[in-house]
Amino acid sequence: MTTKTTKTIALMSIIAGILVTSSIVLNAVQVNAAEIESPKRYTAEILSSEVKNVYYSGDTKVQRLEVTIKAKELPTFEELVEDNQKYYDWLTSNFGKRGEMKVEELKAELKQTVDNRPDVMTVNMVRVGDHSILFGDESYDSPMGNAKDPVNMVFYEDATTSQTDTVIDSYADNNWGGDGVSPQQYVLINNVPHGGTLDWVQSDHQQYKGNIVGQREHVRLFGGDYDTHSVYDYWSVGTAHQETWNTLCLCHEIDSWENAESELRNDLVGQTGVGNVGTYNQGNSGYWQGEYNNGVARLIELT
Repeated sequence: MTTKTTKTIALMSIIAGILVTSSIVLNAVQVNAAEIESPKRYTAEILSSEVKNVYYSGDTKVQRLEVTIKAKELPTFEELVEDNQKYYDWLTSNFGKRGEMKVEELKAELKQTVDNRPDVMTVNMVRVGDHSILFGDESYDSPMGNAKDPVNMVFYEDATTSQTDTVIDSYADNNWGGDGVSPQQYVLINNVPHGGTLDWVQSDHQQYKGNIVGQREHVRLFGGDYDTHSVYDYWSVGTAHQETWNTLCLCHEIDSWENAESELRNDLVGQTGVGNVGTYNQGNSGYWQGEYNNGVARLIELT
């Protein structure tokens, strides 16, 4: 073998090694990015599940279920505090001593919730379509905690929370934008029919329009997985609400569920990345935080 050939082979080996190493580094970066973007999940198991009602709302088949679950893993009080730290920091930086006192009050309430949360509870869940997406019809302040907001928005097809956030942020009318600060919430999502697990899923994106210390329309987004039955593909759900800042309690108070739901729907109709926009009766009418929710949800296709 000539010296030139030997050098050529050696050079090719070095280049190949660099390419392999680069690929490993790139993959590691991609994995880390995916881990950062993935919402926190806390797994539960189903002890019993009973279909309570089946009906069609227009062309949409809806099933309502009563599901009894048992917690398998739960966040600690310290982990929940960390998850809400952005909101706590916002309160203290904007309202000084009063903000600090409010943070201590919120932490005390959260500690009481953690100390008293049950191991077993019953949750109302909704299945949209045959063998398709299945989710709790309300959000909670923590896994196995206290009910807060009704789910009233369902996004599907190209609708991971990241993509849904991008579409609202980039294309919705009337200046929706940015992840607004607010306490974390969780929705129970059942991906077992799609080869996944039953999880309390943390909101990992939020959008709002208006003034955070005035009145605003606000939506939290909670991600499901891929619908392996190829009906809804990537999907997520949202809890849209209109709220007003109360300077006395340093808190948001709910004005309406319907106003924010309708405004977000109207601001998305006909925009880039938005396909069919419909409604269906989700069957979860009732009062949440003192305001009536009519039980009608928006079903929005993102393309």
